[in-house]
Amino acid sequence: MHYGYRIVEDLIEGLSDYMALKGIGRVSDLIGKALPHLQETDHFDLNRQGIVQYNLDLCIGCGQCHIVCTDAAGQAVEWDSRKRRPRLIEDKCLSCMLCQAVCPVPGLITFKEMPPGWKRRETAVKDRSLETELKHEPFTKEGPHECVA
Repeated sequence: MHYGYRIVEDLIEGLSDYMALKGIGRVSDLIGKALPHLQETDHFDLNRQGIVQYNLDLCIGCGQCHIVCTDAAGQAVEWDSRKRRPRLIEDKCLSCMLCQAVCPVPGLITFKEMPPGWKRRETAVKDRSLETELKHEPFTKEGPHECVA
């Protein structure tokens, strides 16, 4: 969303370059390669706790950090619309660093290690009993939404 539709051409070029570099002939050869490396979040090392840290002197007030945290992360950034500045809710920050990824100002957002014993606020997780209610349709190449390379 940050770069608009033009990002698609960059993604295609980047994927083509990666495949050429690695000697991969078809996109289908990549499908499923990451699956063995996925882990449930309970396998992450939670002993090393951290949050983001803002250098607000560098902030240009674009609000991208607030948008990405609200839409895709821990809802840990409030927005001061009068000052056009983010305000971090430290105990909600997941230290995912998505805000840093979308920030147009290099060095504005950094990782801050928290002291041992610091705890972030518990976040809601999916109730496993709801898994039976999920509807899943496997992807096929047939039909009007066919994936064409």
